[in-house]
Amino acid sequence: MGKTLFGRKLFAHPQFEPTDLDEYLQLLRALFALFGEELGWEPLDLFDVQGFVWVALEEKWDGEETPPPTAPVETTETEVLQDGPYWFVGASYGRRDDQVERFLAEGIWDIDSPSDRNREQVLRMQPGERIAIKATYVRKNGLPFDGRGRSVSVMSIKAIGTITANAGDGERVSVDWQAGYSPREWYHYTYQPTIWEVYPTNEMAQRLIRFAFMDEPQDYDWFLRNMSHWGGLPAEEAPAPDPVKRSPLNLILYGPPGTGKTYRTMAEAVRLCRGLAGNDPVLTDIERRQELRQVYEELKGQGQIGFVTFHQNYAYEDFVEGLRPQPLADGVGFTLKAKPGILRQMAEAAEASAEEHVLVIDEINRANISKVFGELITLIEPDKRLGMEEGMRLTLPYSEARFGVPANLHIIGTMNTADRSIALLDTALRRRFEFRELMPDASLLKPVDGIDLEGLLATINERIEYLFDREHQIGHAYFIRCATRADVDEVMRHKVIPMLAEYFYEDWAKVAAVLGDGDDGESDREGRFIDRRRLKAPKGLGGDEDAAPRYRWHVRDTFSYDGFAAA
Repeated sequence: MGKTLFGRKLFAHPQFEPTDLDEYLQLLRALFALFGEELGWEPLDLFDVQGFVWVALEEKWDGEETPPPTAPVETTETEVLQDGPYWFVGASYGRRDDQVERFLAEGIWDIDSPSDRNREQVLRMQPGERIAIKATYVRKNGLPFDGRGRSVSVMSIKAIGTITANAGDGERVSVDWQAGYSPREWYHYTYQPTIWEVYPTNEMAQRLIRFAFMDEPQDYDWFLRNMSHWGGLPAEEAPAPDPVKRSPLNLILYGPPGTGKTYRTMAEAVRLCRGLAGNDPVLTDIERRQELRQVYEELKGQGQIGFVTFHQNYAYEDFVEGLRPQPLADGVGFTLKAKPGILRQMAEAAEASAEEHVLVIDEINRANISKVFGELITLIEPDKRLGMEEGMRLTLPYSEARFGVPANLHIIGTMNTADRSIALLDTALRRRFEFRELMPDASLLKPVDGIDLEGLLATINERIEYLFDREHQIGHAYFIRCATRADVDEVMRHKVIPMLAEYFYEDWAKVAAVLGDGDDGESDREGRFIDRRRLKAPKGLGGDEDAAPRYRWHVRDTFSYDGFAAA
């Protein structure tokens, strides 16, 4: 089939590999257009095209149109799930043969030429954690349920075991593989990249873990009832779409430093990826911050959340795609090849997935937005996203690939107003993003060792707003973890006072005024935070009675919080 359509095999090997993703997505898009323009068949989405691609991959099913379904295995006892992670890993070396038999014989699992992220994941694998070898593909016929004519994602679990040791090189772990395990097929909730780090934090993940490691059968009916919530098979009577997934979100969280933008970014990203309600306790209870971060890091490890920090030298070539040198096969010279940036990577991963994805852009106002986004500023508009009524694609300048941003990729940016006012942002960016202000909330602070932190912060910020503006206030997050007077002293000495000196360009009279140590007199003064000593004029200048007095300012070794005593 591949030779018939394209004059060649689609790939040089029978098994689809993660390294084939770019070519695979380009192929799907080309076929999507071909079917509509030349053959009169208008597929609904890329899922409609996937089954065709695998048929074209030189008889993936060895000529058997409808392979027999795997019989479910009944369970007699429900085991308690560990906290995780559970590891689902691939077993192919680049374009070489499947390594499953070697892994089982040698009692290991390893990865060939790992990326930095893969190496980091392998290093996190710990003895006692469960691991399974997987292979993913799609199927349309011979399903153990009514697929209603749609291609379905399938993941074969080829072997399971327990990690016994980590080599510490980011490439290999020792594994006690379970003898006599018969491969089983799991449907719908799958993941294509080589390493999938799964935590039992949602029902789909729990069902997958029990299926793979505890011999529980897959409840196909449950998935068919719930597929409409995450982009799979249509239900007979589909419920109203989840509001979280109805429209893509472009959001910028802005405010002074220390107002909780990082925390709110994590919460918003987890809410979107997991489809949680906005008042879910894991998002709103600050005591569960570590739990929230664990979920956030899990989603990052799975590729559903991407993170990038903008800076003055960040460019389109870093964000979307750019030309990078690549050595020629003979080792002499090099060629330039288009390398995708994080936006293209995240967009293509989201387009090939049913899950929600989030790209977090920290310090979004520090880069030249027009240069970084280029012509793609149009594609991030909610109504121009793939899957929306006015969805569109553009041709990228270096790879000449057709590219669009899918509706299940959300973008969250953060910006410090102390660095740059929102009024100075690119007008095109402001039109395409929702802006949510986060200001200091002193009411979140509790008294510490008799110090009224709420009153202290509120007073400081009122004085800053009077002398400067509201966008340079001090955030409550600087004090939120203070448990002792020493903690408060540390924040004041190493965070607040240096920040005030920067804000007021070393005008220490204003710094002193903000801290309550200002004085209209001209003599020496001992303050609560800053001491002032008048300097004597050098000889030859002492007769100038009209000269303004000059002072030496000194941050005290011991602070006093008189006037801010807790009631």
